[in-house]
This record gives sequence, C-alpha cells and structure tokens, in this order.
Amino acid sequence: MVDRSTTRWVGVDAIGVSAQQPGHAPVDLGQARLALSRPDVAAALNNPGWTDAGYTLDAPGLPAGTYTLAISAHTTQGWINRTATLTVGELDVTRWTAYGFNIQAPSSMWPMLELLHRMNMDWELAGASRKPTRSSGTSCRAASTANMCPAATS
Repeated sequence: MVDRSTTRWVGVDAIGVSAQQPGHAPVDLGQARLALSRPDVAAALNNPGWTDAGYTLDAPGLPAGTYTLAISAHTTQGWINRTATLTVGELDVTRWTAYGFNIQAPSSMWPMLELLHRMNMDWELAGASRKPTRSSGTSCRAASTANMCPAATS
C-alpha cells in the first residue's frame, strides 16, 4: 500500500483491520506488519522509494463465515478507511477410521490414505520419517494401470 503523495517512502505508517459479521460486534484483528519488500509494486509504479509497500496480517482462529473487513491506514494524508468482503471456510476435521486407524485428515485426503493402505504402505508418523508395514523382501503389487510401488531400499 502506498500514499501516492509521497515519493521517498510508502507514506503508510499504520494499518489496522477489523472483521464483522452481520448482526455481530466487530472483531479487532490487530495491526498489520508493515514495510515488507514488494519490488514489483515499486517497478509497476515506477518509484524505487515504494519497494517496502508490502504488509501482512494473520488472523488465526477467525470462525467460518462471511465478514466485512474494515481496513484503516494511516498515511501522510491522515486516516484512509476502506472495506472489503472476506469469506472464511469451515475446516474439515473429520477422521479416517478405516482398518483400525484413527487419522485426523481432510476428507479430500481419504482416497490417498486408502491407496497407501492397499499398497501396504501405512505410514508411521514420527517427525519426517516413514516406515512401510511390509518387510523389505515382500513384492509390491502394481495398481490397475500404473506401477505404484515405492523404490526398493537397501
């Protein structure tokens, strides 16, 4: 975000954001972190003084729904206020419980979990490692049209 009345810097020293659903009180989301590098903005607006035009704001835990965002930016011209619409989706926190497993994963991942189980590749979650349930000498069956077997390890 830039204040075009300035040329040596972006001209914005504060951005505050709140979210509000119809019929509810606004939720203050806090102040944005400013001065993030955005050389693309400086290039597009042909002003190297605006390289730090980026900003970010995290809002973890905002419940699902449609919100009106109220964005207030303090510039060299005073406070500028704008609104925008934000839709936050539901998290899919269902569990895949086939074959005695109890894995919390989005339902979109269930076909992959099913395939991994059918390929005897049940994963043990421990850091970034994996442990196939088949022994190293066991042959791997190919899927119907493609060989889905992992590379052999020694």
